[in-house]
Amino acid sequence: YDDTKDDVNLTHFSIDHDKDQIIPFIKQAIQTRQSWTKETFDIVASPWSPPAWMKKLDISYCPFSCVDCQLKDKYKPTWANYFSKFITAYGEVGIDIWGVTVQNEPGACPIVYEGMHFTPETQRDYIKTYLGPTLTKDHPDVKILIYDHNKDKVVEWAKTVYSDKDAAQYVWGTAVHWYSGDDFQNLNTTHNLYPDIPILATEATVAREEHQKDPKW
Repeated sequence: YDDTKDDVNLTHFSIDHDKDQIIPFIKQAIQTRQSWTKETFDIVASPWSPPAWMKKLDISYCPFSCVDCQLKDKYKPTWANYFSKFITAYGEVGIDIWGVTVQNEPGACPIVYEGMHFTPETQRDYIKTYLGPTLTKDHPDVKILIYDHNKDKVVEWAKTVYSDKDAAQYVWGTAVHWYSGDDFQNLNTTHNLYPDIPILATEATVAREEHQKDPKW
């Protein structure tokens, strides 16, 4: 939404890219849902990568290492404001964002598609220092979800973030993907440790049915 290098104030931020297909698609989904039920249609937004100029190697994907596939320190506040601008822009076209995850699959370092790496500790610190305060100020009703990756590591991430009250105060819940095997015991452990914090499934696929000999999918 903003590929203008060093645009710290996000002056060139625009969702025009989404107006041709993505926004009409979402609106049609909302209308279809409303024809079935009066229940709300809650949208969770999840970033795959900041604009390349915000990252250490100026590359949107992760061709070399996880260490290099991270935000430049000077753009950490800008990236939090990017979330806020996205939520505002979508609201202005009639689409309310219910919640956001901090990063899609933060433990991955994809070499062929967009991504960004967080450890449990760096995500915790980003929430409490940047994203949490920014969204609390600009969009206090929007929920923040941590993790957003496979069930195998969910306990570690939950412990790291929720044991820090300065980070945990901003977090609504934990997002998980279904890959890496069943690992349902990790969901049970996480729930038992933090029974008042919801766990939300945010990604699944038909790949498991298509690759039945590889149960991790």
